[in-house]
Amino acid sequence: ARARGSDAGCLELHHSSLACQLLSNTFGTGILDGLPRAERAEVIGDVERLILATDMSRHAEYLAALAALLAADAPSLAQPLQDMLPGGRPADGPSEEGGGGSLR
Repeated sequence: ARARGSDAGCLELHHSSLACQLLSNTFGTGILDGLPRAERAEVIGDVERLILATDMSRHAEYLAALAALLAADAPSLAQPLQDMLPGGRPADGPSEEGGGGSLR
């Protein structure tokens, strides 16, 4: 069940489809042959979601979701992402440059 719909961009759908074909051995690549079937399906699904997430028309939506995760202080994700911000400050806290480190 591929993620197809009017909310996905044309190029993203094309790239996702081609990547999934390459990974699923449609062209005899065998890239994921060493993985059990369930893991292959998981990898292909993850790659598909990551490619579809590159659609810039949904960029603001993804940033809002990321900001919500940081605000909720999700322990498995918040700290590594906060560490990437200027000065390693929380998303809405002051940075060393004097401005907020907001992702919005």
